[in-house]
Parts: sequence; C-alpha cells; structure tokens
Amino acid sequence: MGTYYVKKKSPKLLALHCDTWTAVGLWTKPGAPFFCLEPWWGWADALDSSGNIKEKEGIMSLAPGKYSTHQFSIELHELKKN
Repeated sequence: MGTYYVKKKSPKLLALHCDTWTAVGLWTKPGAPFFCLEPWWGWADALDSSGNIKEKEGIMSLAPGKYSTHQFSIELHELKKN
C-alpha cells in the first residue's frame, strides 16, 4: 500500500509504503505548522463508539504472549519541473 502527498506549489512527493496497513491517519491541529500521515493498524473511534476496546472497529488484537512486527518506509522525492 502506498500513500502519496504532494504539496501545492512545491515539486516534492512524499511516499509512504507498508504492506500491512489497514488504514492511514491524516491529521493536524488548527494553526499547527505540521500535517501528520500515520500508518494505523486500527480505526479511530466513531462518534457513537461505546469506548469498549473489544468492540472497536478494525482493531488488531493479539493473543497473550504473541507479537506482530511491521515495517514501513517514507520517501521524499523531488519532482522534475516541466
């Protein structure tokens, strides 16, 4: 899976890669000087969520003593101007 972000008026491309993502979180805070792109292995709560993690949509859960390993990469590319 790849996610791509191109900043307006800038010849740059940001590429994120991870074969195991189930979602991508895109967020910022009002007035913040940043924009976040995050690999997620679960979903943010809906407005009507119960708050019970066992009922959380898209959650990745593991049996006790088990683990899961994930990798992702981030690349920044300069785009050629035409």
